[in-house]
Amino acid sequence: MSLSVFQRGCIAFLAAQLTTLLPAAAGNPIRPTGYAAVEGGQFVRYKYKGEDWRYAWRQRAYLSMGTEMAVGDRLKLYGGLSAFMWYNTFPKERNNDNLNFDEKHIDVDLARGEGVYSFGDVTDPMLTIAAGIFPYKYDAPTRNLGEYLFRSGAYPNFILGDFDNAAAQLTGFRINGNWLGAWGNDLLFTTETDIWPHFDWTLSYVTHYNLGGALDLGAGVSLTNLITVDADKTTPDPNKIQARHGDAAGKYVGYVENGDTLYYTFKSTKLMARFAFDPKVWMGSGIFGAEDLKLYGEMAVLGWKNYPRPPGFDTLQQYSFFENRSERMPVMGGFNLPAFGYLDVLAVELEWYGLKGPNSFRDRKEDGFPLPQAPDYWSQVDQKYGTYSASDYVGKDDIKWSVYARKTVTEGFQVTGQVARDHVRHNFDSPIQLDREEALTKPGHWWWALKLAFYY
Repeated sequence: MSLSVFQRGCIAFLAAQLTTLLPAAAGNPIRPTGYAAVEGGQFVRYKYKGEDWRYAWRQRAYLSMGTEMAVGDRLKLYGGLSAFMWYNTFPKERNNDNLNFDEKHIDVDLARGEGVYSFGDVTDPMLTIAAGIFPYKYDAPTRNLGEYLFRSGAYPNFILGDFDNAAAQLTGFRINGNWLGAWGNDLLFTTETDIWPHFDWTLSYVTHYNLGGALDLGAGVSLTNLITVDADKTTPDPNKIQARHGDAAGKYVGYVENGDTLYYTFKSTKLMARFAFDPKVWMGSGIFGAEDLKLYGEMAVLGWKNYPRPPGFDTLQQYSFFENRSERMPVMGGFNLPAFGYLDVLAVELEWYGLKGPNSFRDRKEDGFPLPQAPDYWSQVDQKYGTYSASDYVGKDDIKWSVYARKTVTEGFQVTGQVARDHVRHNFDSPIQLDREEALTKPGHWWWALKLAFYY
């Protein structure tokens, strides 16, 4: 599939800007970066639209190019453009039509566009201020599970994840301060660009303290949708939704508290705590690799406030998470097995997440409701297909696991592999095919992936 006119125009525009910028930056250090990879994998047992399936191949390719430019001693500019080739992963039989399911898709995106200004010692700044689009990762050891603070939602609860991408891409502002050589702090003010309600602003604080290089303790809080662009979208009035959506909004209700009628909201307070322990600081590296023997973990509360269950709508238990904070608390732990230098890292991760319902953002993304997807949603849509009910989400989908390995064959060339039952989702290219729920739910569901990457 060729690039669209819009995509080609974006590439041409950015190339023209880069051509203009480089001569102007003469005398300033410019460091190019590049990444190219091909990935193959298979959903061995999985779910799509409330049905169990076997064997779906996943093929991808990646290209990312960027620059890092110093403007004087204190200002650095980062830019990056990425291209991503993918195919649909769901079974063609499910939709009973011929919509070119095997057609190649190419997405072009702005991977990074950020300016960073440093204060204090230019070699070891005590404070930096950044603005733009930037990748963000606060839990360095994690390879798959975790990083909950920015890869999740609270009302409704959901967790995101994908292969070899345990980080978030944020848009907004970041202030970073490092003091005493061990205490790091990030204050982030970011705007929502990926999921409804768009453009609301979130305020987050992430901190960590390193004890002698052996133990790293961290915590964070995120006040999501703190500043709203449209209050009716962030805390929607059911009557207004009913008027806009008609009967499709009939299931949405408010709740009564202290005699007042209130409405469910996307606003939330998310909390995170984590640790990482490396015993090699005390015992010496010896025969072990740099990542071997590291033990780490993270827990989160995806929405501190409890709400009453919607009256009359909880026969399938999908709303119990409103009252029970423990259902909104994912917990993960990881350990890097000894690889003795033969691998860069060999990580085993395990997660417990007691949500009694689908890990899905369907109602939020498609309808603008701060309520979860019903367990039997797909059978309601088409009784010919969906077979899942509440019992499929009570206890059966609480445990996730992942085994991740990476090997640097030579400088600039890596091989990465993973076997997991995690939070991966399907690729799709039209509203007819979409399923916002994770693909692996039951204990027997799992998938694998292998990637060859070149980088500079």
